[in-house]
Amino acid sequence: MSYENEQKRLTAMWAIYDDIPENAEEPLGFESDGELLDHVSERLSNSDSAQEIEPSDEIENEHYEPLDVDRSVDNSTSNDRPTSSSNIRRRYMWGKDGKTKWAESPGNQAVRTRSVNIVTHLPGPKKTTTVTAAKTPLACWSLFVDNVMLDDTVKYTNEEINHKSQNYFDKHMIRETNTIELKAALGLLYLAGVFRSSRQNLEDLWANDGTGVDIFRSTMPLKRFQILVACFRFDCAGTRNDRRRIDKLAPIRAIFERFINHCQECYTPSEYMTIDEKLEAFRGRCGIRQYIPNKPAKYGIKVFALVDARTFYIFNLGVYVGKQPDGLFPLSNKPDDIVLRLVEPIREYKLTAVCTLKKNKREIPPVMLAVRGREERISMFGFQSDIMLVSYIPKKGKNVLLFSTLHHDRKIDTDTNEWKKPEVITFYNFTKGGVDVVDELSGTYSVSRNSRRWPLTLFYSILNSAAINAMIIWKSNNNDKTSKLPRRKLLKELGLFLVKEYREKRQENPYVRRELRRQIAETSGSSDGQGIRGDPFAKRQKVSRRCCLCPRKADRKSFYTCHSCNHYICMDHCSFTCDECQVSNSP
Repeated sequence: MSYENEQKRLTAMWAIYDDIPENAEEPLGFESDGELLDHVSERLSNSDSAQEIEPSDEIENEHYEPLDVDRSVDNSTSNDRPTSSSNIRRRYMWGKDGKTKWAESPGNQAVRTRSVNIVTHLPGPKKTTTVTAAKTPLACWSLFVDNVMLDDTVKYTNEEINHKSQNYFDKHMIRETNTIELKAALGLLYLAGVFRSSRQNLEDLWANDGTGVDIFRSTMPLKRFQILVACFRFDCAGTRNDRRRIDKLAPIRAIFERFINHCQECYTPSEYMTIDEKLEAFRGRCGIRQYIPNKPAKYGIKVFALVDARTFYIFNLGVYVGKQPDGLFPLSNKPDDIVLRLVEPIREYKLTAVCTLKKNKREIPPVMLAVRGREERISMFGFQSDIMLVSYIPKKGKNVLLFSTLHHDRKIDTDTNEWKKPEVITFYNFTKGGVDVVDELSGTYSVSRNSRRWPLTLFYSILNSAAINAMIIWKSNNNDKTSKLPRRKLLKELGLFLVKEYREKRQENPYVRRELRRQIAETSGSSDGQGIRGDPFAKRQKVSRRCCLCPRKADRKSFYTCHSCNHYICMDHCSFTCDECQVSNSP
């Protein structure tokens, strides 16, 4: 066979690779003619591009076959040729950039195990005294929202309350708050999430016509709750403008970073982690608001998350704020820099990556991007020294592109039957949903409420994330039947624990209506509940009101109220009942 004919055969064989750089050597196939091998080898040795090949271009290391071909091959037929790898020249594909070269075969597999993904500790809660002692939902939640965060929130909230107090006539409702009352407000937010009423009108939750929820009305007045939520602040207002000049995240920077540190201090993640973005719904005025059309909310604050792919523990978070002003917080928003920042706490484990690719990357060969004419459920592979690229056609007109630094072969998952998926795609499907599950968990029982202040939206996100991590810690520390309780009941217990102390103090307040004190006693299991329920009258300390049944002209005052409706009544409009009959007739 002449060289010209053989050259035509090779050109036809490689016609599909239609984007080879003009200055590149012609691709080579599996040679079978010894004379041709010598001729091609001579061409390569004389060419400028083959004399000095950069390490990044040449795929030659311990994982790949050498590029040189054994020159001692005789002119025997292809059937008589040795089949060893030393006699086979590997084929390559070129990317659109004309520089990136991908091998079609993985090369030599007889290599030692790579030193990557080193796991030195078992995944789960860290064996510290504080973490292992957390046995209740409230104790687990306090690992992430500690007293320092609560005290700072109380401090700055009181500053805002004092600033707004001049605009309120009812000074009792605009009084300063404390940690106990703040916990009660947070507990009501969690309970609203349990009832899936986080976005519902608050007046419906506090309604006393039988359609409301008693736990809200008996814990805190509606107006007081509204004032607290409106005054939630997380930084000093006096220095906020100065800090905003160098940091767009200044209003919530301190509490946000403290929460992330707690997440990393309390847990050791597993070997599989997921990085993805989520959107905290927000439509108010905000310099960091983003528009993502494929998200349900579409508008909001974009947050990048690093999540354990198995337990869905939130390990690291990062808020996208765009371009930061010059100062202490200038950060690059390139995708690779964002990923490196998120994995910073676990970078010492020599990580590998598996992820999908956009089709606009110039390093991808055009033949792997093509869909027309390719058979369905067939994969194409490309290999470099430490990266594998795969193109899979699951159905007509659809192309899935992935790259992996963990996989280095062409294995097909036999469990997928007729789909013939590569193992790298099966692995990706198994580990890709960490952030999506966290987003779903947060949205199911969310504490978020409509707000025009974006720091409050991020604070709601912190509360949702803290509840998820607390649930994981609680289940790990309680290896019994109670650890199998549904998440809804755990959140309900957390909300009740948070409001318990404040409700007990309110029950002892004589200025609170007797009906509310009775509800608190009944729901909290207090021993005083029967006594409150059995008294036909409740005497207010030196406070009298006009009888609701007497004519207004009479202006008769009384210290007593009706047992059923709590309206003030005089002695002429009341009836007497003994304690035994009152207890037997009580509901």
